[in-house]
Amino acid sequence: MPKQENLDLSKENLIESLIKSMPGLFVLFDQDGRIHWWNKRLEHYSGYSEEQIKDMKVLELVDEHNKGFLNRKIEETFQKGEATAEIRINTSSEGALLILLTGVSLELQGGKFIIASGIDITSKEQERLKKIIDEKNTLLEEVHHRIKNNLSVVSSLLSMQGDQAKDEQVKKLLQESVTRVKSMSMVHQMLYEQEDFSKINFQPYVKKLVEHLALMYKTQNTSIETEVDDHIYFDLQNGVPCALIIHELTSNAFKHGCKGQEKCKIKISLTREQGVNTLTVYDNGTGSFDLKKKKGLGMTLIQGLASQLKGKLDVQKNGGTSFIVTFKT
Repeated sequence: MPKQENLDLSKENLIESLIKSMPGLFVLFDQDGRIHWWNKRLEHYSGYSEEQIKDMKVLELVDEHNKGFLNRKIEETFQKGEATAEIRINTSSEGALLILLTGVSLELQGGKFIIASGIDITSKEQERLKKIIDEKNTLLEEVHHRIKNNLSVVSSLLSMQGDQAKDEQVKKLLQESVTRVKSMSMVHQMLYEQEDFSKINFQPYVKKLVEHLALMYKTQNTSIETEVDDHIYFDLQNGVPCALIIHELTSNAFKHGCKGQEKCKIKISLTREQGVNTLTVYDNGTGSFDLKKKKGLGMTLIQGLASQLKGKLDVQKNGGTSFIVTFKT
């Protein structure tokens, strides 16, 4: 240990050594925001050099989104004597860092200043966010699992009631309700199987639904084409009504468009252009159809679902019948 007379215990030397040894950043600035003193950690966090910082004001260290918040915290520090804030700083080397700043106001040589120190809490924030995300994902998995099970129970009950019904028309209506419930269940199943719960890829869904309906109606004289743009995704809010519309229109094509046809053709297309989705279900049936006069349950449901999507339903006769639903996402 060096002798006492060789130690430099001056206040200035101790303060400077203390600032240099701090694990976080340090900055001293005046009431106008001009920076007077800082340590190397500030240069590291901000990505600015010593030459740049000496001509800067403290608000220039943060991006536009943080300027207003930091300015309010500076005012609070001058008014109350101290304040704490979490500020996000974009660095040139490490990306965005979340810094926990603590500021204390003081007077030096008749002027008002703030001493601010800060530590990097990015990793702790990331851990907290990861925990929140994991908890939400677990909750979503449980919700989707319960919904799928509940839909399965409803489908089974409807099937049992259909088996017990003596009236053929009642049996038919109950069977149609079963297929509607299964369509919703398929959407939830597909969502449950994906990593991202916020979107459903509708290309495989349409193919699965058509296979299910073809099996249900047992039509051997029907050729079915599906054409779905790659990367068409819907969230659950838009996915369920869109799935039900596809179900209703395709079922309608099987039941009515293919009726009396030796060779029935059904084409289902789903395209997206400039944010507008166009769902088209075409059949080569030659029967007449008036949208204004058609008031069956299926068509009423389709129009209601189109309204739910804030879209519209049109019918075109073009060597067959095309039902076209357009909506934005």
